[in-house]
Amino acid sequence: MQKVELSLDGFAHALVKEAGEIMRTAKTEEDLRIGFEKALTPVLKAIGITGSKYERHSGKTASEYKGRPDAIHGKVVIEYEPPRSLSKKGAVEHAEGQLHGYLSAEGYAKGGSATSLFERPLGVGFDGEKIFFVRFDEETKKKVDTFEREGPYDFDVESARTFLMHLRGLSRKPLTPENLAEVFGPESALAHTVVTAFANALEHWGTGRPRVFFNEWKRLFGIVYGEQFDARKDDEAKALSKHFGVGKDTDFQELLFSVHTYFAYLMKLIAVEILNISDLPFEASFSAKLAHLKADEFKAALEDIENGGIYARRGISNFLEGDFFRWYLDAMSPELQDALRDVARGLSEFEPATTTLHPKAARDLLKKLYQYLVPQQIRHKLGEYYTPDWLAELIIDETGYKGKLEHKVLDPACGSGTFLVLAIQQAKQWGKEHKIPAGETAKYILQNIWGFDLNPLAVIASRTNYLFALGDLVSAQKHIEIPVYLADSVLSPVHSAAQNTIFGKCYEMKTSVKEFHIQSGNHDA
Repeated sequence: MQKVELSLDGFAHALVKEAGEIMRTAKTEEDLRIGFEKALTPVLKAIGITGSKYERHSGKTASEYKGRPDAIHGKVVIEYEPPRSLSKKGAVEHAEGQLHGYLSAEGYAKGGSATSLFERPLGVGFDGEKIFFVRFDEETKKKVDTFEREGPYDFDVESARTFLMHLRGLSRKPLTPENLAEVFGPESALAHTVVTAFANALEHWGTGRPRVFFNEWKRLFGIVYGEQFDARKDDEAKALSKHFGVGKDTDFQELLFSVHTYFAYLMKLIAVEILNISDLPFEASFSAKLAHLKADEFKAALEDIENGGIYARRGISNFLEGDFFRWYLDAMSPELQDALRDVARGLSEFEPATTTLHPKAARDLLKKLYQYLVPQQIRHKLGEYYTPDWLAELIIDETGYKGKLEHKVLDPACGSGTFLVLAIQQAKQWGKEHKIPAGETAKYILQNIWGFDLNPLAVIASRTNYLFALGDLVSAQKHIEIPVYLADSVLSPVHSAAQNTIFGKCYEMKTSVKEFHIQSGNHDA
């Protein structure tokens, strides 16, 4: 493992190979520990983990160090076991019990129960051929520490990837709504800069394509929100301007469009980060690379994102289908480009694998981030009310859905995807419990869990959350069409009998530009 510029998958393959070599000669726990810690050295160097701690045996009696873990790297505690011993249930339970003690002691040393779940240490049991993970229970309401175990699994490329993501994830800033709001929320200088830059761009390039995108967004949101969206919004404009420190009188709808564009841009970058977890150099991030591109390369990279090319190369065909928030590409200015770079630079500090490593605690983070960005006063006046997680869980339970892969789920007004995420999590769990291959589980989820929404921003959020919920299953499918669609589930297109032709029925499609008539195909089809 001499090459440092390896990707996550590259390191995972190399680590599994090294473990195989170690196990050819390792006879004791100490042999395994020494060999594997040496193999971990380039990984730790790549992600900047220093000051690792080890139990020392030389010159000391074992009893002097009773209760001390074998190795601590950042917030990952490793308990090495004798080679091939974790094939026995008793050995797993013994090692897990030791890790419970280590994690409690380490957790309280760093702040105890007041410390965020994402910042508390993780335990790893390893015998060279099998590995398991012990973490603090994500949903416990008890005052005492409780834990959950994953595994043991064979130490293969998949489990090695999980191990490496935990190592890196616990050394970076977790991707949580609270952390995102701290960097990108309305109280941050960054948000003031970016929203002002978007508002200026829309004002100065108020004709042509940017204005067409804005008018179509305004038409659709007029349908979504009703009369209250078209009424004069002087008070709301002032509140939103103050919220984001815009510092000048701005039309409410233009300002809200700028905020929505900011939110959409952030979502797109987060999605790209998650899709590139396996491919970029282990210590790198897509956003960091983007922030440092030259001006023409930066613009080309944004166009690739907004055209969907970067998603299509990962097999996702419709992530940005019909997107309203790419208008800024036709209104780029030095002010806006600098602001967009700052967003990418800020996002590079976060660990994109958080949503995979902590799927329950990090679910629907985009809904919570949006609630930070748009004040409650404005959301409620527009009629925006999001279903809380506890109510969504209750409703899913009331339907009798248990995640069986053959069962179908449709949310006809899916919003940011709360119900879809819960359904996907249950389907993944059902597939795991019934030992369904990952590829089959992913195929059934994509076929059977659907969402519609008329709000274009909600569609992007829901598609992004759908990817978060799929997690590792994304790589199990070569082609993905995310089954979340921009559609009115109540009113279907109006049939225009007067426009029928020999080629089939015709339907009216209204847009902000004009009314179009779309052929549906032959009458006999």
